[in-house]
Amino acid sequence: MDISLNIMTLGAMTVAIGRIVDDSIVVIENIYRRMSLTSERLKGKELILSATREMFMPIMSSTIVTIAVFLPLAAVSGPIGELFTPFALTIVFALMASLLVAITIVPKMGHAMFKNGIRKKTSEQEHDKPGRMAGFYQSVLKWALNHKWITFGAAILLLAYHATSIQEIVDTAGIAKGSLYFYFKSKEDLLLSLLKYYYDLLRSTINIISQDTHLSSRERLAKQMLAQFEFLTENKDFIMMLMHESSLYSNETFRQFGLWVQFPIRSMVLPKNCGYLWGRNKVESV
Repeated sequence: MDISLNIMTLGAMTVAIGRIVDDSIVVIENIYRRMSLTSERLKGKELILSATREMFMPIMSSTIVTIAVFLPLAAVSGPIGELFTPFALTIVFALMASLLVAITIVPKMGHAMFKNGIRKKTSEQEHDKPGRMAGFYQSVLKWALNHKWITFGAAILLLAYHATSIQEIVDTAGIAKGSLYFYFKSKEDLLLSLLKYYYDLLRSTINIISQDTHLSSRERLAKQMLAQFEFLTENKDFIMMLMHESSLYSNETFRQFGLWVQFPIRSMVLPKNCGYLWGRNKVESV
């Protein structure tokens, strides 16, 4: 997809690095938790498959949500889209790879590491008793679940706050505005570069014909003219585009390179059998 290793892709890897390991941590932690329970009936491979399947939907949902946040950046058009598309796609591919590793490689490694079981706690209560931080989080979570409407209203207020535009935040903070410059070749420069390419290509063809000693001067001239006419015919779309680009008429480079277009056409309409001798800006009778 023509994505290289640059500042944007490296930045995307930095942003995604924490999220990449989360899926694997969740899966291996659930496997360890299930194996630590004294009431667990499943053993070995069946336990690992069950623990992985138990976590599959949560980690897949979180991955889809994160992808839905970053993937629209790849659909932005213009220079901004070209700048942020590698960033967005790098994060998306990293998260998809993280999900794949979490449900394939991690269970396999867990089965290999825990094939002899784990060291049991002295009691099930010792394992199940939450720590101070976990106890605080548990109480907050229970309160939020028991007061759904208050939690929902607080979420709406937070969303309304986040609806504030970036420009409003910047103006309030008094951050100075900056500028981003992109330099592109103008249409005139592109046409002139194409014209020079065709000019050099046709000139090399004419020079090769002029060095053919097996032909008479008249035959060489006729072959040179034929090569010019064939070249004009094959590239008529480009010639028409040049003719309609009025901004080039005042360009000296265009007038110099344009001789290979003008003189073959003029030689077709002269009453005598005429041809253009390459390198000399005039039409001579043969």
